[in-house]
Amino acid sequence: MTEAPNNDPHLSKKELVELFRSVDPQMLMSEDEYECFSSLEDTVTIYRRVTPYNAENVNALSWTLNRATAEWFAHRFGEQGTAYEAQINKKHICAVFLGRNESEVIVDPQYLMEISPVQEQEQGMDINGMQMS
Repeated sequence: MTEAPNNDPHLSKKELVELFRSVDPQMLMSEDEYECFSSLEDTVTIYRRVTPYNAENVNALSWTLNRATAEWFAHRFGEQGTAYEAQINKKHICAVFLGRNESEVIVDPQYLMEISPVQEQEQGMDINGMQMS
């Protein structure tokens, strides 16, 4: 199974990364997003969720800076997914998108390091890591 953004299975991860890299990062991101990107440390901890549907696709382009967001996605719609943590050098992050409170980062997945499942935090958290009532 491969990641197919926009449902186009004809673009490989490598081609998608090349497309992101072909554009000035400041043109891809809002001012706030570029400021967030610029403030990242040299090595960044990122998170991704997988569900039974995409369990083989941990090495993907789309990750988040927010652990609670990954855990929320892992369990939305009643899924029994897994959240993963990885490290990546900032130079391999193509963009940061802050919309929908997801803190999404687009990365070159060939440079992911130390990928491992994360110990789940307390259940009942929303996408912002707040306790749900």
